[in-house]
Amino acid sequence: IMSTTPSATKRAVDAAEFAHGILTTALSDFPVDKGTFQTSPSDNHLLWHLGHMATTYEWFASTLDGKPVTTSESDNALFGMGSKPVPDAKKYPSAAELRKRYDEAWRRFTAAAKALRDEDATKAPLVETGGFLKDRLDAVEKMAWHDGWHAGQVVGLRKALGMKSVF
Repeated sequence: IMSTTPSATKRAVDAAEFAHGILTTALSDFPVDKGTFQTSPSDNHLLWHLGHMATTYEWFASTLDGKPVTTSESDNALFGMGSKPVPDAKKYPSAAELRKRYDEAWRRFTAAAKALRDEDATKAPLVETGGFLKDRLDAVEKMAWHDGWHAGQVVGLRKALGMKSVF
């Protein structure tokens, strides 16, 4: 008898796609002229979110596909771990360019995640992660969590701007 229960790998990919869908919906109709809107200086704004997610998708994809990250050093400085958003839109690529990078990097990540075989899920990530990831399945699970984390932040910005709910 064949099991109809999806594998842990399939469930993690489904969770990542679900969280990404909510984040993408929250980003999709965000006003471009509000790209650096922050409710406080410590909040992440739209332009930073787009660039940060593109950078993050690239890194997580590399842990699954073993290919080099294509993010530039300047993008890592603007959007990588430890970066802080600045209110000057001129410091960033355009929202359209960042959205293109976001979509391309997501495609790379999701292709790598969908190609992850169950028998490889508990193997070490294909790049050094400094102990952040315990295995390849953890990369997919943490990517789902990370998208959800940022979706919540973008939803908060939307609410402050009086935009309609994404739900």
